[in-house]
Amino acid sequence: MSVCLDAFALLAWLQDEPGADLTEGFLRQAGSGQVFQSFVSAINVGEVYYRLYRMRGAEEAETFWEEAWQGLIPLTIITLPLTGSTKRHG
Repeated sequence: MSVCLDAFALLAWLQDEPGADLTEGFLRQAGSGQVFQSFVSAINVGEVYYRLYRMRGAEEAETFWEEAWQGLIPLTIITLPLTGSTKRHG
C-alpha cells in the first residue's frame, strides 16, 4: 500500500496542525519496514521548503530540505528527468 502526500499534509505534520496525526501514521508505516511507501513530488518538497522559509526562517526550511532529501523523513520523492528538449509538440 502507498499514499501520495502533498505539501499541505507535510506542513500540517511539521506544524502539528489538524491532520498531523494522519500524516504521522503514514510516515511511521513507511519508516517501519512494512510494505508501505509515502510518496511526495519534488515540487511539493519545494513548496514546503518555501513556506517554512517564509513562516519560520531559513534554518527550519534547510533542516526540512536536508532531512527530506537524505531520507531521514521516510518519503519517496518523485522526480522527473529533465530531457533538455525545448521542442514544442502538437
